[in-house]
Amino acid sequence: MTRVDGYTVLSKAGAGGLADVWVAEVALSGAPRCPTLLPGDRVALKVLRDPERSEASRRRFLREGRLLRELRHPSLPRCHDVIDGPQPVLVLELLEGRTLRDWIRDARQLSAQDALALAEHLLRALTFLHERGVVHRDVKPANIFYTDDQRVLLLDLGLAADPSEPPEQVIGDVMGTYAYMAPEQIAGAALDHRADLYSLGVTLYEAIAGRRPFRASGPAGYLKAHTAGGAPPVSASRRDRIPTRLEELVGRLMARDPAARPQTARIALAVLTGFQGARRSLLRPPVVGREAAIGAISAVLDAGGALHLVGEPGMGQSRLARLAWNRAKELEFDVICLRGGPGVDPLTPEERLRRIIARRSGAPGAGLGGAQRGDPRACRRAAHAAARRRHRPGRGGGGGEALRPREAPGALPHHHGGARPR
Repeated sequence: MTRVDGYTVLSKAGAGGLADVWVAEVALSGAPRCPTLLPGDRVALKVLRDPERSEASRRRFLREGRLLRELRHPSLPRCHDVIDGPQPVLVLELLEGRTLRDWIRDARQLSAQDALALAEHLLRALTFLHERGVVHRDVKPANIFYTDDQRVLLLDLGLAADPSEPPEQVIGDVMGTYAYMAPEQIAGAALDHRADLYSLGVTLYEAIAGRRPFRASGPAGYLKAHTAGGAPPVSASRRDRIPTRLEELVGRLMARDPAARPQTARIALAVLTGFQGARRSLLRPPVVGREAAIGAISAVLDAGGALHLVGEPGMGQSRLARLAWNRAKELEFDVICLRGGPGVDPLTPEERLRRIIARRSGAPGAGLGGAQRGDPRACRRAAHAAARRRHRPGRGGGGGEALRPREAPGALPHHHGGARPR
């Protein structure tokens, strides 16, 4: 191979499962195919190795090129041209550097600062993709590239699920690398963008610890390992300390239940960076099991939302309430805890809480969401004022009791609400 549609091939750069990559330059004679390139510019040609073997592979290959041309982001490689001929070719920017897999192999572990930067770059890239309906489905160290000019890129959208494709044509549902795939992806079940978050968690774990969290072989082995969980804490393999927020985020990204993971990459990014501008809208998946409930509680609090817990006595909700209390205090929420008496409608404490915050924040009639956007100091005063007002539970009526903010709730609180200080 010496010439491909206006490009002169110089040398082979590498090979993947379905394609070969060549270093080439734009031919000096004739007009360049791509207006963004000049004669003599160097590029990478990704050439589908056996286009006649599988129509599905061909379609997936061309879809990757189309997605890269349409989606422009600093952490995605640039595609200059897509040649849909007898042998399809993607004309990509020429990258110089090494993959995260190479980095881990040589250095074993990333430093804490490098791991934080890597997590932030990848979460921003996944936020960009997910908010446009694209699920990568193959996040792993081999698909993360460090360039010599200090960029971090997420490569290979060949398995990406694209909303423009009809469901019956979206392929690769059980494709990927088992060591990094979410349990629901290995099982071939329906999946969404939270599968990428799981794969990111496994990738970050390996980058920080210098080894994978699970050892297994084949889909059945990895499905069992990922479903059973129980990976050692990511900090156990390090002599130095890593930021607590990073270690906690990695653990939550690797939750085997999708409902227990951060519900969006944007929320995960907010957890990592402390930025409070995350969107307030959350997915509402079915929450089944204690782990899923704990993850859902953390996701709501991470997004700065209001949490309303309701349950019958003896169902373990009081333990979840205490967990929510502790998590809210860690995030520096002001917490108002109300307890309903016998026969009280579960929504009654919420209405009382709305009135308390509206009155104390100087916004008569405002709802809880409005109070959260108000003066944090006013909300804090409202929380302490509510805690000082102690009432005896009503008998069979609408009474309730306000608990002091530093008192562990001894009974099920029907509502935890708060405002994050600015």
